[in-house]
Amino acid sequence: MSDKERIEITSRDLADDLVYWVPGLAPTETRAVFKTILNSLQDALVSGNRVEIRGFGSFTTKYRQGGQRRNPRTGESVYAPARYVVAFRAGKELRESIDFTRRMENQQK
Repeated sequence: MSDKERIEITSRDLADDLVYWVPGLAPTETRAVFKTILNSLQDALVSGNRVEIRGFGSFTTKYRQGGQRRNPRTGESVYAPARYVVAFRAGKELRESIDFTRRMENQQK
């Protein structure tokens, strides 16, 4: 990561951005639409479906085997149970946008 301060963006921040960019709807309606989209994504992943947002990326669930893992902070061995995790793969447009932006930042230094 660069020398920039890490910024955390929450779902509330995203909903507020949507309120700004969609002025025709009341803020409460816009936030309800945003929550509905997130709930639909969650429901699809819980059902085992793949979610693709063209240009942005795709979300899938993957199964992780249980077994012994190493805690990187303490170095001790711990058992991690088997579980499903969400995997994200960035789309082409997102990857290219990030790459271009980072290259421009590095050239300005």
